Amino acid sequence: MSKGLGKVERELLHEIEINPLERTVVVSFDMDATKAEARRRAARSLDRKGLAALRKTGWGGDRRRKSMLFSVKAAEEWDAKTARKNAEKAGEKRREAALEELKARRAVQSSNEGKTGHDQSVLRISIARVSGDPLAADLFLSEIEAALGDSWHLDVLGEYNGAVQIRAAIDEK
Repeated sequence: MSKGLGKVERELLHEIEINPLERTVVVSFDMDATKAEARRRAARSLDRKGLAALRKTGWGGDRRRKSMLFSVKAAEEWDAKTARKNAEKAGEKRREAALEELKARRAVQSSNEGKTGHDQSVLRISIARVSGDPLAADLFLSEIEAALGDSWHLDVLGEYNGAVQIRAAIDEK
């Protein structure tokens, strides 16, 4: 069994050395199947041995991907450049998502404003039952207003069968 590099492995390393970008295409479209498979095997072998780095790359705007064999140094630069591009794309997608979320929130808010006439700063309070005379109920509502603070106010929305519906809203002052 051979202990050195094979003929195809040496050819690929030579192609990397003579290329100023320190990389080579593993298989071109015009190669016959036997030669293409030998180059693929040799590229994987060089990658496993750490003598070169095998990467799948996009080719322009095309969806086809091709295998490229890089020198170790060129592969580090390629990986850093690819990581930067991916981070920029992720940041752009995050900004787009935040913008879409903001648009959706504004749409929901404007649709709610159209229905209620108020913005989203509304707190609905449901009290099952308060027994007693009207003075006790007024005292109870005063306690709620005091607990909410100065920026909130209570509105009576309506009365139905002796029950009163109340809304607490932030003052827009």
